Amino acid sequence: MAVRHVAVDPEGCSSLDEGDAEYIKDVWNAWELQVVAKEGLETCRNARKTVAILDQQDAAVDVGTEMELVLDKGSDVVVTAVVQKGWVKPGCIALGEDLRHSLHLVHHMNSRWVRYCPKPAELPLDLLKLELEVRRIKTSGKNNKISEVDGVELAASLQEELQGIIVAVGQVVLLPYQGVMLAAQVMGTSNLSEEEKEAALFFHCYRGRVTTNTFISVSVPDNIDAGIILHNCTKAPETTPARGEVDVYTNDGEWFPVKKQILRPCISFTTHVRKAAGARISVHVDVPCLIFDKVLIFLELQAQNKEREYEVDIGALESLLTAAEVLNNCALRDFCLDRLGDFSSRMRLYCWEEVIQNNSKGGVWIAIDGMVLDVKRWLPEHPGGQRIIPEQAKNVDSTTFFEVYHASRESFLYLKHFYIGEVQEDDLCLIPRSTLPSEEFLVQLREYTDFRISNKPAVETFKSF
Repeated sequence: MAVRHVAVDPEGCSSLDEGDAEYIKDVWNAWELQVVAKEGLETCRNARKTVAILDQQDAAVDVGTEMELVLDKGSDVVVTAVVQKGWVKPGCIALGEDLRHSLHLVHHMNSRWVRYCPKPAELPLDLLKLELEVRRIKTSGKNNKISEVDGVELAASLQEELQGIIVAVGQVVLLPYQGVMLAAQVMGTSNLSEEEKEAALFFHCYRGRVTTNTFISVSVPDNIDAGIILHNCTKAPETTPARGEVDVYTNDGEWFPVKKQILRPCISFTTHVRKAAGARISVHVDVPCLIFDKVLIFLELQAQNKEREYEVDIGALESLLTAAEVLNNCALRDFCLDRLGDFSSRMRLYCWEEVIQNNSKGGVWIAIDGMVLDVKRWLPEHPGGQRIIPEQAKNVDSTTFFEVYHASRESFLYLKHFYIGEVQEDDLCLIPRSTLPSEEFLVQLREYTDFRISNKPAVETFKSF
């Protein structure tokens, strides 16, 4: 059987450690499958358009069994797969053109799948509202004149085809309709009523299951030729703007609708939070979009008393501290100062022998241009694998390695994460080196590492009285 099983954790999410994966007996938990085009298989001609097909590889699994799968590397799109006997080859999964497009997969491509396990934040899973944007697929050599489509009838056809299927924002669904092929793209989903959204502290719905109670609205895109004229459009009832929200505009023109409860710890928003109780208002902040996005993550955790779970790139701490001062959020300011203090306190000078001794005890300290970097915790995330750094970069000057293997200067931004100090000036000559880095590289490296301390020992001074 051409299925390679992968260990899964108790909550159904895949554990993908390639080397130590413990293989399991349940063949339907996680496996590798080759993608085949469903439309090219005669056996799948009468299959439901929106489902995938799997072969019955275990007699214990009944023909007709449905299961919901996601790619183990992560995907918003959930695939409903049906088990059939002899419809596809063992070790294959038959996907329609729309699912392959939405999942960025192609015919004969290998893929690895795990069972879909909804997160608590996704519940309830049943959708109350689904917004679809529809256009016609034009085909060469055929009649491509504009078709007239009744929106109510189309919504009913889509509801029938999607019944019980989980759809995600951005996903495309192909639907044969009155002799033409239509592409319907998911533009919005909602699993809460407007009243429930208003009461909820957080609301973010990007996928859910279509049921008989799901209201489906269909429209055509404004900016392209949709190839159809849509009559009798279905639209969700008009809703009043959410009260209790503040529209926050950043200094680079981006916009964030934010619940007033989340903004309360920011003293600078006090007046606006009070006004938001009666109407929706706007406020401008002198903070860039990317930093305010990080601020919001902190504020959401703060609203749940989970500030300790907050993690942020050390390179963003100074900008985040500035934002904390602008917004007058004491907790965020204290967090940034604490993290920056940790960074400052761990920096010191090292003799080369200390570096060697640390590495002999299982540590992974490396030297780049005299900087001492503790990269042990980075190894599991390293794109080049866990072995290359310990094997090549320990106990030598690894500046040239860094230049050769890291063409993108984005890598410079991570150095501050691992920086713990400098090899003292007198010991630089003790560091083994085979080749020298280019001068151009050293100039750029030093421009990006302005956080470095001096490698010269402090000179004690005495004052006489």
